[in-house]
Amino acid sequence: MAFQRDVLPLQELILKFMAKRYSPDMLNEKSLARAHRINDPSRSKTHKVKQELIRAVLQTGRFSDDTLPTSFFHANLSKIEINGAKISTEFIKRMATVTVNLHHVNFSGCFRLTDDSILALLTHCPDIKELNLQNCRKLTDETLRILVAHSPKLNSIDVGGNTNMTIDGITTLIEKHPNHSKFLKVHISGHRVTDHTLELGGKDAMYVASDADVASAAAGLTDGACYNAGQSCCGVERVYVHRSQYEAFLDAMVPHFNAYHLGDPMEQDTTLGPMALASAPSVLSAQVADAVAKGGKVLTKAAKPSETHDPTGRGRFFPPTLVRDCNHNMDLMKHESFGPILGVMAVDSDEEAVHWMNDSSYGLTAGIFTKDI
Repeated sequence: MAFQRDVLPLQELILKFMAKRYSPDMLNEKSLARAHRINDPSRSKTHKVKQELIRAVLQTGRFSDDTLPTSFFHANLSKIEINGAKISTEFIKRMATVTVNLHHVNFSGCFRLTDDSILALLTHCPDIKELNLQNCRKLTDETLRILVAHSPKLNSIDVGGNTNMTIDGITTLIEKHPNHSKFLKVHISGHRVTDHTLELGGKDAMYVASDADVASAAAGLTDGACYNAGQSCCGVERVYVHRSQYEAFLDAMVPHFNAYHLGDPMEQDTTLGPMALASAPSVLSAQVADAVAKGGKVLTKAAKPSETHDPTGRGRFFPPTLVRDCNHNMDLMKHESFGPILGVMAVDSDEEAVHWMNDSSYGLTAGIFTKDI
């Protein structure tokens, strides 16, 4: 069997024939060697043909651990879909040791896969971003723990139908995964989730246009950034200002930021309360330090902001912090802050503002201050 280069109708006929009359001697080391002499095994075109071949064999219902010879795989392969096959850890180990650059894997319905199978996969292929494990029903919460430890770039996961996984385990995956703030998709099904709420992050952007009312923008954006000590899923986290308004906007913002009074929320004169998460102050301090190291300048009272307490020594507070001259090399402009800190960046046009506002893996909200809608 050879991979056809240009004769597509013949290629389709071969695949149809294999789907109906497949036998192991059609796909072996010898036939693959001949095919690779015709088509370079490192080319994406070859990978696409191989995926069609996999689909053809899957239609026979006879896809198992020994169906594909090791030479079928290549280090350049970035995507593979094998659905409903009778494959186990043995197959995964043999495939993963070769396909170390996989980014997209779909093993939905491969019911023989176990937690050890997923560990073998991710040990060799840590760069996987999209993983479909729907209806792989032997998988348990151990697989979810393996994903947290061994898939740092994961942003899309499907574990629907895997009832041996618990809601607590899935929730922990979402909360503890190192890339959870960039998750694009988490699909679960077959579980009762009426008593759970899952909330993902945001990096909400605002633009102050050249014709904006600077005073209104400064007051509104200060409140948007510091409301609830910045702990709001739709809080303002980054601001882009037309260069013609930049200095005036910053001058108007600083007094608003410095006016907050930190303390007990039950006290009448308190205007900014504590942080909910114990880890929050260190995350915020690190983002500000990173911004300063890359050219940013802190404009507010605390030049090196860090965790503080109220006059009685209680609480976990972080001072409202405004940073100017930011750019998209800074964590402050790229990753969720969820606290009372705000990065500001100058832009030269509406188009540039839109470009940088869209330069984010987050969704949620965005807005503009202008007199011309």
